[in-house]
Amino acid sequence: MPLVSHELSVSELYTINRILQEKPLHHALRKETMDGQVTVASTQGCAVFHSAAGFSFRRIRENLCATVLEEIDAEREYLCTALELGSRSMVSAMLDRFVETHGQNMANKIDHIVIERDGKILMLVNLPSCVIRHMMAYKGGRMTTGFSGPVESLLKIPMLEKYGNVAGTGVFRGCIATEYMEGGYEHARNFHFALVQEVVSRPGLGITLSPIAAWNA
Repeated sequence: MPLVSHELSVSELYTINRILQEKPLHHALRKETMDGQVTVASTQGCAVFHSAAGFSFRRIRENLCATVLEEIDAEREYLCTALELGSRSMVSAMLDRFVETHGQNMANKIDHIVIERDGKILMLVNLPSCVIRHMMAYKGGRMTTGFSGPVESLLKIPMLEKYGNVAGTGVFRGCIATEYMEGGYEHARNFHFALVQEVVSRPGLGITLSPIAAWNA
């Protein structure tokens, strides 16, 4: 059978595997069975799944069989990662790190258990979709400088000619915006300061600049 467990009866395993085989090929648990057997065991009130892809776990609300079926039927909206620890005393330090990295509110949504497998102490961590989105969120910010003036004057400013998309005749109003990644604030600021310097060094052109505005993500 693709999914096995010494704690489930033959009839329960038959039902589970039949339902699992009816799922589409992109189903997370079925994909894992295609790479080999998936074993299930209960510990600390959780159903722990182990396959060639790694570990995952789900809290048991009724019994092991019902929890396995719940795992099959529900969309897997979490990512489980296994962290090898030198000792169980390291768990509290890892939990503190979650708070430092994600904030207390997000850290409270992260579930974990500690198991021993093949002589190793593993901390299984379930990262729900909201935490994953937070981890992948854009880190950095956006900086803008608005400008306006006669087109012929704006085109005399090298940076406006290159980056300002100046077009038409008469008076043109525009904005130069830069998005920067985490750690790139200084580079973005220097870019906008250079634009200001180019305009200031060419007085009498009738160009107006708005204050540099910055937003941090």
